[in-house]
Amino acid sequence: MFDIAINQPCCNEEIAIGDRSGDVEAAIVWHGDQCVVTCEKRRPVMEEKMGRREIEKVQLTLYIIPSCPHCQKVLRCLEGMDKKIPLKNIRDTPQYGEELVKLGGKQQVPCLMIDDQPLYESDDIIRWLKTHRELY
Repeated sequence: MFDIAINQPCCNEEIAIGDRSGDVEAAIVWHGDQCVVTCEKRRPVMEEKMGRREIEKVQLTLYIIPSCPHCQKVLRCLEGMDKKIPLKNIRDTPQYGEELVKLGGKQQVPCLMIDDQPLYESDDIIRWLKTHRELY
């Protein structure tokens, strides 16, 4: 845990913060007179093995409905990055829809499960996929 005191900047600004261990990353974003603070445990976790650094991989699953334009947008992104992740079509397999509600709280697609944590909204999913491509 750490405390931060920051004076409000005069314009929109983003400030990135990390802890000494490198395990936590935070961002403070000013929009006019409002401030948004995000904090997350950092991935990847690095380990020394046999003289090389290895990246801890994440388990991903993308819940989709193939005819959904937002799902298609995410699928096109994956194709363009030449990445493949497990897909679960909730239209063809109703159990996947029930699973999605159980894990994420709602039946909204696309939904990227990252180690059983849901991420919704196609733009947010694409941003995560592009930023964390070494994790999968």
